[in-house]
Amino acid sequence: SPNTGNVRARVLQDGITGYVDPNNGSALNQEYHYAITWVETAGVVTIKGYLDGTLIDTDTGPPSASVGALHIGGSNGNSGANGIYGDFRIYDTALSDAEVAVIATPGPDAILVLKIGQSGGTLDFEWNSLDGMQYDLLSSTDLTTDPATTWLPYNDGVNPAYEDIPATGTTTTLSGVLQVGPTRFFVLIEEPIPPLLEENFDSGDGSFTVATDSGTPWAHGGPDSSGAGGDVTTGNGDSPKCWATNLGTYAGGAGDEGFFADSTVTRLR
Repeated sequence: SPNTGNVRARVLQDGITGYVDPNNGSALNQEYHYAITWVETAGVVTIKGYLDGTLIDTDTGPPSASVGALHIGGSNGNSGANGIYGDFRIYDTALSDAEVAVIATPGPDAILVLKIGQSGGTLDFEWNSLDGMQYDLLSSTDLTTDPATTWLPYNDGVNPAYEDIPATGTTTTLSGVLQVGPTRFFVLIEEPIPPLLEENFDSGDGSFTVATDSGTPWAHGGPDSSGAGGDVTTGNGDSPKCWATNLGTYAGGAGDEGFFADSTVTRLR
C-alpha cells in the first residue's frame, strides 16, 4: 500500500474501491503467508485478505466492466512492495477459509500435486495422499474437454483402469505404467473411500433377508423401545425406520420394551 510497503489488494471501478490490507502489524525481515480471494456474486465483488491462514480483512466493491492488467508487487506505476516473494500461486477458484488455512500451514504441501516421470515406454506417478482417501487417475489426449466430466480413468490396455486407488500413507506411487500414445494428459481426482455398506432404510428394507436359528429375529420398521439409556423412537441420525432385533411396542410406558431374547442367533443378509 502507499508509503508502507505492506501487501494490499483492491478492486477499482469508476472511482469506487474495495480493498483489503491483511498485514495486521507484520514486521520487517520476517516471512509471512499472504492470501487474497476474489469472488463476484450478484454484481458485488467480495475480496478477503489473510495473514498466515487467518482472515484479517474483508471488503466489497463493484465488478469491473473491463479486464485490465494484473499487477503483482505494486499497482500501475506506484505503491511497490518492499519484499521478496518466495512462492506465488494463482488458483482458478476462490479458496475457502479452511483451504487458505491449510496451504498456510508449514510442512508438506497440502495441495494435491501429481508428479510424472517417464522411463522408456513406461510412466511413474507420485502424489501426496491422505489416509481414508482414494484416487482416480484420469487421462485424455484432448485438453479442450473438461477433465471432471469427460476424462476417463487411464487404461493402458494391460492393467485394470487406474481408479479407486487407496492412499498408501502420505505418499502414493504408481510405477511401470505403460504409456499409450505419444501425447497424453493426466489429472488426479481425490475422493473419500466409500463405506462398505450404505443404505437408506427409511424408504425400504434394503432387500435384506432374515435367517433366525433361535431367539428374536431381525425386523425392519419404526423403533419404539426403552432401556437403561432411555426411550428409543428413531434410528441412527433420527431416522424414522431401522433394522433391529425387537423394535418394541413400548408406546411411552406400556408394552414391549424392545429387549431381545437370550441366546438369540439371527442373521441379516
